[in-house]
Amino acid sequence: MERIAFLDFDGTLSPGYVSMAFHQHLAEQGLYSPHELRRQQHYRLRMELGKLSFEDWVRTIERWGPAFRGRSAADVEAAGREFAAVWPLYDSTPEVVRRVREKGYTPLLLSAAQEEVIRPLAASLGMDTLCTALEKDSGIFTGKLLTSLHLPQGKQDAVRAYLSQVGATPEDCLAMGDSPHDVPLLELVGTPIALNPRPELEAIARQRGWPCRTHETILDYLSGF
Repeated sequence: MERIAFLDFDGTLSPGYVSMAFHQHLAEQGLYSPHELRRQQHYRLRMELGKLSFEDWVRTIERWGPAFRGRSAADVEAAGREFAAVWPLYDSTPEVVRRVREKGYTPLLLSAAQEEVIRPLAASLGMDTLCTALEKDSGIFTGKLLTSLHLPQGKQDAVRAYLSQVGATPEDCLAMGDSPHDVPLLELVGTPIALNPRPELEAIARQRGWPCRTHETILDYLSGF
């Protein structure tokens, strides 16, 4: 039976928040609402200052749709490929993916980040992805969000649906995440790993006996896994 390794991206395999940086890049090219970008930056600052929970911050992804309404999907996809080519990964990330595959898992990138930038990043690591998608009509964004990965149970729901499609069971799967938004995912699988965990997730992981590792120690852990 197939075993899947569900790997979060932001903070887990890469520093920073790729969609936020990507949206700033797009706004500079007239491909994203400057007003919505400023709103997102405000929400992120509130989150970093502890005035907005991480979960509530992730919920603001639902505003991405309207911010893209009327813009060309092809232009955004081209910008995504260009941006993904220079976005940094942790030095250990390619080897993490290779080791996971070596252990008999099929790695899959699971992210609330936007598909126009996350798909080329996943492809560069030899992975498929489940990610946030926006509706398009005749090559133009309609402003509607098609996915719910940003919701508290969104990742778990997406994984359950995916496992049903491929005929795999959660107990045979592995997952890595860094934030409290990843807790429902980590609860679901047989092998949860908190990788570069934020303090909130680290506290939960310690309480539940989940291994906590950083991008500097994960390879040693996988060697003995």
